[in-house]
Amino acid sequence: MKKIFVHTVLFMFVWVFITSVYSSVSFAAFVSGSDEKSGDPASAEAPANNEFNLSLFGEPQRGGTQYIVKEGSSVQIAHKYNSGSDMWIVFDHAGANKLYGMKEWRLSSNTDKHTSPDLSRPSVVLWPDISDWIGPYIAGADRNGNGNGQDFTGGNHNYDGGENSSATARTVHYKVTVDGKELQDGKIASGKVKIEVVNRIQGYNTKEADGSGREILQETVSYEIEGGKVRVRTDIEPLENITLYRYYGLQSVNGAWNREVRYYAGKTEVARSEAGKYSDSGMKSLHPDVDKYLLGSASQNGFRHQLLVSLDRHYGLGKLHYLAEDQPVVFTQEYGKSYFLQVYNKPAALRKGEKVGWRGGYSFFSAASQEKID
Repeated sequence: MKKIFVHTVLFMFVWVFITSVYSSVSFAAFVSGSDEKSGDPASAEAPANNEFNLSLFGEPQRGGTQYIVKEGSSVQIAHKYNSGSDMWIVFDHAGANKLYGMKEWRLSSNTDKHTSPDLSRPSVVLWPDISDWIGPYIAGADRNGNGNGQDFTGGNHNYDGGENSSATARTVHYKVTVDGKELQDGKIASGKVKIEVVNRIQGYNTKEADGSGREILQETVSYEIEGGKVRVRTDIEPLENITLYRYYGLQSVNGAWNREVRYYAGKTEVARSEAGKYSDSGMKSLHPDVDKYLLGSASQNGFRHQLLVSLDRHYGLGKLHYLAEDQPVVFTQEYGKSYFLQVYNKPAALRKGEKVGWRGGYSFFSAASQEKID
């Protein structure tokens, strides 16, 4: 518990600092002025249980062509975000373990109808790399453990949370393709992007301070990116017999979308809250069908940044067979992250080679160019 607390306190400090910087600098640099109103954001909105009527996981929000460029390990994917800008989603190595995945979100001015192919023009950071979006594990080897207590490994969690601490995971391989063809460095491409990442993860009872810990599982994270939607499938393969005690999988870092969170079961809103304090979707026994949550920013010059996170509840770990009935399906912490809870208080005993996984996704969009929720 002490090590988990250290990770949490460190993240909270970094999150508060970066949030204050990007709220006052980056957003202001991109959109002058704000019509944000004081008071409880939920109080001015429609009551809970309004229907969810955004077809965000159908066709891309803005349509048209997206452009991609790869420079070394960095992959920049541009789509039309709203009437005044494009969004660039950047993939690269990130976090304490330098795993490959979503790293940064940028906005670049563009008043044209279509996405601009010029990916070297000025842009501002909407949200930087400060934590993990694909979750870590509390998982241990069933045999030949070293006696360490339970702690997270993988994701953004190194050995003990220290600045120079050893890694608990590594990216073995990644591949980027556009419309089925491998993306070459320095060339602008257009089309649907697929990124496959293979990571190896140590266990809480096999990690070592010197970095020589034994890897107990392999995760393959597959991304499909188009029009602001990032579909994710994660396959988890034990390299020996292990037990998975806690696992979130699909989660978000809410800094740019940290004003309000709404929890949904299908089209029905079951709960909502300010995003800067603890909240959840209610116990699984009360709301067993929760499958998505929606985050929104304060108004920024007439539009709001929105993020929809959705889990396939009919596939793999997303069926929540390993989640106790008295736990929430989704929860948000006051330090600015939201999590699906896929394994907790019902440990998953996994045999060597027995694959499990989940699938879901993220949708990044601007409220000004979308149907209003209420």
